[in-house]
Amino acid sequence: MGILLSSSANLVHKIWVSCPLTIFGGPMGKAMSKSAIVAHFAKKFDMKKKAAATVFEELAKLAYKEAKNSFTIPGIGKLVLVNRKARTGRNPKTGETIQIPAKTVVKFRVAKACKEAVLPKKPLKSLPVPPVV
Repeated sequence: MGILLSSSANLVHKIWVSCPLTIFGGPMGKAMSKSAIVAHFAKKFDMKKKAAATVFEELAKLAYKEAKNSFTIPGIGKLVLVNRKARTGRNPKTGETIQIPAKTVVKFRVAKACKEAVLPKKPLKSLPVPPVV
């Protein structure tokens, strides 16, 4: 334990320790597990954990089925299929040039509302102050 310098230093420490998404750029904590998410929703909506887990399983099944048409979760984002062109690449071990075939991949595009809610606001860049002569 360090020496307590002031009450403001103690407050900053409490914020640092308790804030899951720190504004100081430090560690963000552990990601919620599937069981933790299910437990949260079960408690929030007063339902059994098994019923909440079934809701998530059905959501996933529906997303897999509808991904070809793009599947949107309002306020979170959407699953889309993207066609990648064929391209040339390089084997990192041998340096040999190889052909990478065209393929379709699944991408998740995060919604603007989600980005704004999760990411901290960027401060406006201040103009440089000219040196005093």
